[in-house]
Amino acid sequence: MDISKLASNKKVVENFFKVINLRQTEKLLEFMSKDVIDHNKIIHGEDDKPGAAFDGIRLQLVAFNPLHFHLKSARIPLQGVAQR
Repeated sequence: MDISKLASNKKVVENFFKVINLRQTEKLLEFMSKDVIDHNKIIHGEDDKPGAAFDGIRLQLVAFNPLHFHLKSARIPLQGVAQR
């Protein structure tokens, strides 16, 4: 994969978590499709329907306040950047 594409993808992931940390859930549409379906529900049991993942994120932010993500970058040779 092209290094500039990796940098761009990394920035998208960083900004996604920045929006969550700032509780700007109205900006999630910049990072997630509005018809995304979250099939891997761990905590919130939102419906398997388009857009329900947004409600799940909002409810988790309330339930786990003050939830804050800290990202560490890990460089994986020839494979790109992983966020954890």
